[in-house]
Amino acid sequence: MPHCDVVIVGAGVIGSSIAYHLGKRGMHSTVVERESIGTRASGKAWAVISYPPTLLAEEMVHSTVDDAAGIDFAEMPEGDSVANWLYLFSSSYERMPDLALEILERGGIDIEYGESPNTLLLTEADIERCSRDDLLAPYLRAGGIETGWLDASQLREAFPSLESKWVAGITNPEGQVESYKFTLGLAQAAERLGARIKQGDAVGFATRGDRITGLKLASGETLEADHFVIAAGPWSRPVASHLGIDVPMQLLMTECVRVEVPGGLPFQTLVAGDYWIIPKLNGEVILSPYVGSLSLRDDFDASLTDELRLRTVSACAEILPALEDAKLLEHRGDLLAIPTSAPYQKPLLGRIPQWQNGYLATHFGGLGINMSPAAGELMAEFIATGRPPLRAAQTLAHLAPRN
Repeated sequence: MPHCDVVIVGAGVIGSSIAYHLGKRGMHSTVVERESIGTRASGKAWAVISYPPTLLAEEMVHSTVDDAAGIDFAEMPEGDSVANWLYLFSSSYERMPDLALEILERGGIDIEYGESPNTLLLTEADIERCSRDDLLAPYLRAGGIETGWLDASQLREAFPSLESKWVAGITNPEGQVESYKFTLGLAQAAERLGARIKQGDAVGFATRGDRITGLKLASGETLEADHFVIAAGPWSRPVASHLGIDVPMQLLMTECVRVEVPGGLPFQTLVAGDYWIIPKLNGEVILSPYVGSLSLRDDFDASLTDELRLRTVSACAEILPALEDAKLLEHRGDLLAIPTSAPYQKPLLGRIPQWQNGYLATHFGGLGINMSPAAGELMAEFIATGRPPLRAAQTLAHLAPRN
């Protein structure tokens, strides 16, 4: 294969986004994937695009969640905040409508982008503990001018079977895509702009001084390039180890259930306790615990859990009895990579200090689709120009891999 500008390890949503944005800059990449595009977590995600102020609001009202994994994505150590990388969420949120059109034009795939309300359900006890104004205050302080309030009658107008304990809701806008189509669409759009997708297993690197000169594949082939990006999710650690780099991470297994509901549901996400009910644009519905679906794995075991599937369907049917007649379409899930300590949603993004032309893009956990448009654009610009974009220089400094 001829020398190219950039070799990217991993054809998930982050690697595919980087390849696409490099292509928009006229740079040709080779994306190496050991399986196929979007096979792993990127193709199985909920794929909701969070309204950025909700992330800051969750941080303000954070309380420890007791769950099997011991992981709380809103947890922040003293002195840190999602504000330090909020650009990845806000830029991605704003760009997604136009990106959907670009992918349709260049990649030939409708990624099923849609905008819907996301409603956090509240009980009478919730409202007794805090007034309506107090409950809305964190969202308003975070800039959530689109945040709204639904009373019981408004909730039941949309969801007549909603269990009676839910008496109000805080609602915010939310975007969503179909995860596999989004990942595949980015990859195909990148190919249209000159990228190559190559199946292969990375087993080492060729180096000279402090520069990487080639990626070695199990087939015996070496891919030469000017720059190398490791964007392989949980597999970023073993790939980076070939460069003498340790990328500390925890492996999490996350699972959800995809169902079909007779008569369908309104296009509106419901969040009740730890459970999410996510109607998709195509009429299907995703059911999942938020934190309760996570379980730590010591290895790369991606086996699904029957107990979690049964518990999820049962709990969501108690929230919305219309789900009792739902038809199970798929129980799916996969491994995520997150930091070994909070903040768990903080990615690693930038140049590897020991290598002048090596980059890492990992630790996105279950939020890769949320951040992928901005992450791909920033990495492409960084690689093309040799310096972090000024508009996100402090963001990238905060997320940069350390020695």
